[in-house]
This record gives sequence, C-alpha cells and structure tokens, in this order.
Amino acid sequence: MVRVCKNCGVAGHNIRTCTQPLKPQAPPSPPKKRGRPKGSKNKVSPSPAPTPSTVTTSVVTDPQVVAQPPSSPPITSRTKIKHGIDVSEMKEKEVRGQVQYETKKGTFIVFPEINITREETFMNVVRRIEEVVKQRNSSEGMKLVFKIKELKREEKRLPASLESYALKGVVPGSYPKKVAGVTVWYWETITYMVEHSEFEDSKFEYIGQIVMAGGDNDGFGNWNFVSKYYDRTDSGSPSALGGSKAWQEYEPISAELDQRIRPQIDNWMNIFQEHSLQQARKKFPDGQEMEARSRGLSGVKKIYGGGCYCFKCNPKGDEMWRGSANLYLTTQDIKNYRIGRLGKQEDAVSYIDIPKGKLVPMGGGCEYSVNPIDIELVTSLYGDSRIKSTKQNWWQNPYGMYGWGFKQMDMRAFLTRTFAYYNKKFETAMKMLRSKNRHTFLIPDSMVLEGGITYKSLNPYQLDKYIEQGTSHSYTVRQNYNKLLDSVCDKVFPRTESQKKAGSKGVFDNKSSFLLEARYYEHDDTYWLQPASAKDGGIEEFLEAYDLQKDDEDFFIEVIQPMYNDDGVLLVDEDGEIVEDFVKLPNPDKLRELYALSGGINEVYSPDEVKEDIENAISFLENLDVSALPPILNKYFKSQQILNPLKQLTQIDGVGKKKNSHKDAASIWQIYKLSILENIRQEAYEAYLKGQLENRERYTGMQLTWDFLDENEEEIFNDIASYYSLRQPYIKDNMSSDDIDFLNEVQKMTDRLYKRDGELHLGIYYSTPVNWGLVKDINGKVDNLEALHEKEQKRIELLADKARNINRTILGAYRDAGGHISYRFRNNISRSNIPSMGETYTNEEIFNLLGINLNYTNAEIVEITDVVPIKSCNFNSSGLITSMVLYYSQMNLLKDYFNKKQMANLGMGQAPTVPTASTPTTTTTTPSYDRQIGTSEREQLERNIKKTKFPEDMGEDVKGYIYSVSPKTYNNPYKGDTKYVGVITANNDDPNLDGHFLNFPYKGSEVPEGRYGRSPEGMAVIMDFKTLQLDTAWYRTQTKVSKVSMRQD
Repeated sequence: MVRVCKNCGVAGHNIRTCTQPLKPQAPPSPPKKRGRPKGSKNKVSPSPAPTPSTVTTSVVTDPQVVAQPPSSPPITSRTKIKHGIDVSEMKEKEVRGQVQYETKKGTFIVFPEINITREETFMNVVRRIEEVVKQRNSSEGMKLVFKIKELKREEKRLPASLESYALKGVVPGSYPKKVAGVTVWYWETITYMVEHSEFEDSKFEYIGQIVMAGGDNDGFGNWNFVSKYYDRTDSGSPSALGGSKAWQEYEPISAELDQRIRPQIDNWMNIFQEHSLQQARKKFPDGQEMEARSRGLSGVKKIYGGGCYCFKCNPKGDEMWRGSANLYLTTQDIKNYRIGRLGKQEDAVSYIDIPKGKLVPMGGGCEYSVNPIDIELVTSLYGDSRIKSTKQNWWQNPYGMYGWGFKQMDMRAFLTRTFAYYNKKFETAMKMLRSKNRHTFLIPDSMVLEGGITYKSLNPYQLDKYIEQGTSHSYTVRQNYNKLLDSVCDKVFPRTESQKKAGSKGVFDNKSSFLLEARYYEHDDTYWLQPASAKDGGIEEFLEAYDLQKDDEDFFIEVIQPMYNDDGVLLVDEDGEIVEDFVKLPNPDKLRELYALSGGINEVYSPDEVKEDIENAISFLENLDVSALPPILNKYFKSQQILNPLKQLTQIDGVGKKKNSHKDAASIWQIYKLSILENIRQEAYEAYLKGQLENRERYTGMQLTWDFLDENEEEIFNDIASYYSLRQPYIKDNMSSDDIDFLNEVQKMTDRLYKRDGELHLGIYYSTPVNWGLVKDINGKVDNLEALHEKEQKRIELLADKARNINRTILGAYRDAGGHISYRFRNNISRSNIPSMGETYTNEEIFNLLGINLNYTNAEIVEITDVVPIKSCNFNSSGLITSMVLYYSQMNLLKDYFNKKQMANLGMGQAPTVPTASTPTTTTTTPSYDRQIGTSEREQLERNIKKTKFPEDMGEDVKGYIYSVSPKTYNNPYKGDTKYVGVITANNDDPNLDGHFLNFPYKGSEVPEGRYGRSPEGMAVIMDFKTLQLDTAWYRTQTKVSKVSMRQD
C-alpha cells in the first residue's frame, strides 16, 4: 500500500511529515460522530500514520513517566508561550482541529482541552497508548516517546448557543450558578500537555474484511453460515469501517498481491464458516427460537451472527461472538508478537513469531496492536463516562435514555437508583407476604439488614402480570408461582428447623456496582434498571452485537441526540443551531419482551416516587448524633459504619468505586430503612386492623368501631352462652327474644385479632359501646336455665334408665320363656293385652307370676312413662300394666291364673297362689343391657355425649355402642382398607367411663358385621385402646384413640 501526501502529491510520506511549504487548506469540517451510541463502551479507533521517517532523538522515555514542561525561557517580544511552554521555535500545524507543535527533537506536543465528563474515557485511551508504547519499546527495540501531564482544570462559562440545551440536560458537564442573581451556565475543562513521537509502524498492511452472513434462518437450528470477503476499498461492506479509518485513503490492492494472498483469504473464510457453525450448534443445538421457548419467551430474533477469529486474542480461535474480522498482512518477519488482549497481566499473555507475508485476522478491539497510533485521535472520544465535577451537583440525569456505565456519580443521583431499586424490592416482598396472608407488621429486622431474597425471586413485573391475569393461569403456573411465594415467605418467616438455622433473609444485597453502572430509563410510564453487563438483558450484550444487529429494527431503536465534536463540545451548524442526529439504542419493547419476566431487566420506582424518601434519609443522617445512636442502630452498627456513609453525603467528589464509596453510599438505604422499620411495622399493623374493620363493615353494612377487650370484659365473654345453647327450646321458651338476640350480636361482633406482639387477643366491633354489665346479667339468666335444664336432663336420664331396665327385663323374661327376639321383632314389638277376664290385679301380681323382678311403684311407673315410652309393655294412667310382650307359655300361664281366680270368685274353686317376689339385690347382680340398639337410642346417646376427654390413658374392656362407620374407605393407616369408626361408651360398671365419643381408624375387613349383613351401627362392643387427644374441631366433642382392639359384646 502506497500513501500519497495531500500537500505535495509525492508518495512515501504524508502531509504531517512533508518538508514542502504548506498549501492553503480548507477549514476543517466538524468531525462526524463515530463509534457506538452515547453511553456505550468507550472505544477509540486509532488511525494509520504515513510511512515512518527517521526520528533522531536521544529521549527514550518509559510511557509511565509523566512529562515535565521545560523550564521557562526569557520572555521577549517574539516569544510565544502556550500554557507556560515556549513554542516560538516550534513548527505549528493544525491536525483535525487540534494544534500540533513539532519540537527540534522530532517529537510533537499537543495541548488537548478535555471536557471533564470525558476524563475517564481520555485516561482509558492514554492507558492503551502507554501499554502499546511500552510493549513496542521493550519487545521491538523501538524508541517511542509518550509523555502526558495535566496542566490545569478551570471553570468556563458555557457558550450562549448551548444554554438552551443545557436546560434540557443534554450538555454533559454543564451546571448552573447564580451570578449577581442571574443563572449562568458553566462547565469545567482539563488541559493536558502531551509529547509524543510519530507512532509509525509499517509491519502490518490492512487488506480488507471477512463478514459472516446467514445464520439460524428459521430459529430452529437450521444453521447456514456464509463468509464473504470485502477488500479495503469495497464500499459495499455491511460493516462500514469507522473510527480512524474514516480518515484513511487506501489504494486498490494490486492484482499480483491479490493473487498471492487469495489462498489465505479463502482459507480464513472456510475456517470462519466452519467455526461459526460449530459454535452455533454448541450454543443453540435446537436453534435460538427453541432456546427462547425453553425460557418461556417467543419471537426471539437471531442474535448469534458468527464466530470469526481474532489472532491477537487467540490465534487458535475462541468462543467469542464476532460477526466479522479485519485482515492484516505482515510486511516483514515479526519477533515476539504479544498474544493476549490489551490490559492483560503479563502472566496471562504469550509471545510468538509471525513470518512475513502471513495474513492475520483481528477483531475490532485489537487495532492498537497492528495499526499506527495517531495521538491527535486522543481527543476523538466516544461515550460519556459522566464523571462528576467538583462544582457539579444535579447536572447528571440518572434516568436518561443514554446514561450507563458510570464510574462516579453524584450522591443524590446514586441514591435515586438505590432507593428506586431497594424500595421496589422491599415493597414487592411485603406484597407477596400479604398475598399469602402473612402479617407484615411482624417482619424481622433482617428484612432490611440481610440479603438472600433475590430480585429474580420477587420480580415485580412478573407479579403484576400474574395478578392481572387472575384465575386464567394454568394449574402448573399457579403451582409454580405459589412455590415462589412460599419460598419468599419462608425466607422472611422460617418454618422448618433448617430454615430457622439459616436465619431470616432480607432484600438488601448491596448491589452497589450494578446500581452505579446500570442504565436507568423509563418506558411506557414504567422505570427500569438495565444491567451494564449481564448474560440476559445487559446493555453491553446488545452493543457488542451491534455489528450483527444494526439493521434489525426489532432490537434497536433510533433516538435523536445532539452531536458532539471530538472534544465533547456540541456541534453547531452555520445558522447557529445544534446539530442533531439519530443513534441506535436497545429497543425497550424488545427488552421487556425478552427479559422483564425473567428479571434480566429490573422494574424499579421512578425518581419522583423515591425523592421524598431520599431527602428524609439525607436529613436523618445529617442530624444523627453518632455518639448517641438510636437503640435499633446501635444494636446492629458500629459508629464507623454510620460515619462512612455520612462522609459520602458531605464530600465533594461524588460516589464511585474508589475506596468502595459506592458501597457505603448504598448502605444509607439500609441505615435509614432500619431506623424507620418500626414505623413501617406500625403502619402495616394499622392497615391490618383497618382492613379487618372494613371487611366487617362490608359484611354488616354498618359503620363500626374496633377495640380490644380488657380482662374483665374478656372474662364476661368467655362465660357467654354458645350459639347452640341459645337455640335450645328450654332457652328460647323461657327468655325474651331481645335478650337472646343481644347475646348473639355480641358473639357475632367479637373476634380474635393480632396485637402488635403477634399474639391473638379478643376484641369487638361495635356501632355503640357494649353494656357488658347487661351481657353479664343476661348470661346469668342463661346459666340458671341451663342449670335447671341439666337437672331435668339428669331426671329424664334416670327415668330412661328405669325404662330400659323394665324393657330389658320383660324382653328377657320373654326370651327365657322361649321367645326369639330378632332385629325385626325388636323394632316392631307386638304387645298382647293382659288376659285378666275382668278380674282385678296388680303389677306385682303379674310380674311375680311371670318371674319378672321389677320393684317400681305405680307412681314411679307413671313418672317413667310420662317421659319415656316402653316398647315391651303398656301402662295405663294409674301405672297399671295393661299389655305386654308375651310368649305362648306366658300367655297360657296368665290365662290359667285368671281363669282360676275368676272361678274362685264364683265359688267354684280355690283362688290361685301368687309366687312371692324375691327381694332384688342390685348391688350384686349384673344389670342386663341391649346387645343392639336402634336409631332413636343412638341419637339419645349422642345428645348425652360428655364434653370431656375419656378419663383413662389406657382403656381395657370398655363397653359401648358403635355409633357410626364411615361409608368411604381411606388409605391411612391401612392402605385401601381403612374405615373410621365412632363408638359411644355405655354399660360400664364405672359410670365415669360412659358417655364418651371415641373416634379411630379401623381395618375395614375386621369391623364386626351387623345382622343380615347390615351395618354394625348400634351393636354393643367391648374395646381395648390407647387414649390420644381431645378433639373439639367438629360439631361434637370426641376423644381420639389408637391401637384399638374391638369385639362384639
């Protein structure tokens, strides 16, 4: 490649090294905006310089040494001083708007003036130049000079044409000041002195570019890459050459050279094509669309565009995504060429020799290693590092469309991000706790002190979408989200032993680096934090794929933005208007579609939503007496942990990674939130009570008040009659309905609610205060009626026992006489009239004659039959038996007796003798009882169930009746053969054992069978068992038992 001088037209040198007088040059046009969109990675593409001329200088300076300006010379009328340097004898030349002075040593001096917002980027360029100079001097034996020194920082008034744009926040580094009561806009600049050699390097010649085309055509793994070659003069390349190459003029490649290097070009094209296919199939074996669907996404564009090599990064290839590579031809043998990216430590690089005539591919970031460095491009800086000035405060827009990758930031701007992020996490966690009915007024201190609850587990955007869709979710989605809710709840309120051992988790994970560097932007009234670097959703991921995606409307949007020159100054056209142009940025719609539901981008609060919190936090810290911290802060923090964030509020150089000041600043949220945590709990508690009150008001349709009961009121309420009791006839028939309704209303309006200590306490809702004295009086009436009813029930129970005794005895005599008592007979007893033949008789006469031992007076019989009917016999109103169940032999006995008695009364014979009744000894004889009872008897037993637990721990030979057997079969504890049996104890020698309802699982195949294959309900049984707990959860009081052995009585 031959370079031609633009000044004299002679080949072999350029305009800067030309010795001929300079021809008049047209005024330079404003440099075009180059590189990535504002806010993207800082990248400076250096420019090739002309063929090197001999530099005769004895100065060989390590690039790390800072240059000192020469001593001040005597000032004369012809002396020209530039920033304290005598440049009178130096040749002056303007190169792309930058004045350059050539020294007698052959080096060049420039005085770049850098906008303070570009300082970080400027120093990044300097670092790269220093590294390359050092490498070339040490490994290639060159004698390059590079010295830099900061001369001054000064405040300058902003040009008038820029003030309207400064008001819009689009002039980086501008800030307002009050001067004589008038707002004037200023910015700061830094002036450097740079001395450097001609950085010429002719060992590499740029040839052209290989670009990958094609890819995953249908999104399902149909990979088909095609590599295309464009030589250096081909303007049709899809990846237009930018940066310094925009200033270069390349001559066409000769036919001879093209023929010589074509085999190498073809070889690299084949390598890139095969490598791209291998990497694509490895990364997306089923295609990018299927990969997206596996993560719950759809409609994903094809991102991967190829895997070209970069010789400097790794000559054997790597897994980096490169859709293109620049080709360079070595013009001589190169010894000890450094392999490894710029900035790598020496132990991470290696050195190789490259023969002359070899074609090597280079990625876009490795131009410094093969292309000459033009120091005048130092001021051609891209991006905006947003360094905060010592005099700036609010100039920085932390939620703008372009800002990201900050190294240092204004305190309030950083706190805006911090509070927007952590407030959103905290409130979302509280929302999830409430959705699972967890009481947020009981949250522990660790909620704001600890980490462990990730943003991904909260994902506010996903939660809102889930709530919006309501019940339309599939079962799987509901299950998965419930698991996520349970996981968050368990981290705040641990349940299991392992969770308790790990401790309660919180939302504060000090993501200070992420907060400092993330892109904070608004889209559709929702604010987001987009990570600077992340596998899913990071802005660097989008910008690194810019060459592959720049024509894809779905991935990028065009946003109009003011244009800046190489010094970071806004460009103005001939009419004095600011020059604006479109830049590409990640499409917010696409970001949300791809990454919002996976938490790749973080939904947060807007600056307005957290502004008050930020100011309150700052005011709190500024007024905090560190020597007398509030107890809650003193419990968790040392004074130094408070002093460091407090220092961040008062220092003037902002927040950044230097000395971890961003971590201290982020902890301000933690400190402030902890200080107001009790207020948050109290607000949550008041909201809980308010919610309970509103629910009750909606239910009753009345405006109510709520209050907890005191000890006296709680004692009265605990004695109040139950709803069941108040519905009983003996209460309703003997009390006024107003009194009953009053007690019912008091019970209905009383509830158990949590107090701040987390314990349940009784309270009452009321529209007018409750007269608890009246409650006590009315309840006294109820208690009196219940006592009378209980006394009556005992009397009735005693009479029922006597009736059962009569029934059993008569039926026993019937059976002893030869009669058969079947199930049908028991339920349909047929009584026969006493065959008295008109003769008078007594009960004792009949009973003694039949051998029935019953000793009840007629008055007792009348009392019994008034309450309980006796199936086996019938008595008249005087208590005289008139009919009874009689077997043939019994009937014949009675007929014979009354026949003889009638004949005797007619004087025709002797009166029959009545057997004498034996005196009953109830203390020694075992009372008889039914072996089977009917429905009415079972219902009577149920009405008399005791409200206490079975009194013995182990029941042995306990008698009772089977009350119920579950119709359904269960699996536990006998798989496929478990029935639940209910038995009411009765007929025991100890009356304390009677009247208890026992409930237990029993093997279905071993449950006794009733008569004729019917249910065993009503059957008398004897059991052994182990007593468990008392259960009052059902409509009856029951004792649970286990290890039951049951047999028919």
